[in-house]
Amino acid sequence: MKVYVMPMFYQLKTKDIEQSSKWFAEILGFQSLYQFRNQENQVTMDHLRLADYQDLMLIAADSFTVGDGAILNVAMIDLQNIAQKIPEKWIVEPLMEKPWNALEMTIKDPNGYLFTLTEAISKNESDFQTLMDQTKDYLQ
Repeated sequence: MKVYVMPMFYQLKTKDIEQSSKWFAEILGFQSLYQFRNQENQVTMDHLRLADYQDLMLIAADSFTVGDGAILNVAMIDLQNIAQKIPEKWIVEPLMEKPWNALEMTIKDPNGYLFTLTEAISKNESDFQTLMDQTKDYLQ
């Protein structure tokens, strides 16, 4: 395990930390690095990592509200293969090519948190302004 100061990471509250940890491992390939436990030996925090600087902290909580105001983007490798393995009930927006030179799909976890999985597409259109013009057309 590589140890470093994380410049940014998400903390996600969850009512069932074991279920959430398993979901992130099975659906996206995250690994648990460390679990904090309370005096009753119950997991209260699980530090997950997909790759360097792709860290999540799952935090046990009895009550919380999940909104749609934040979506976490996660850079993936081999997204087409990963997308085929994600059960339909978790898919919010299916895999599609976006004009900003990316394949993307949006999914939700068992708590309702939203994640956009993204992978860069290698195309001849590497001119930044061309990509931004295409994106502007797409978003209007």
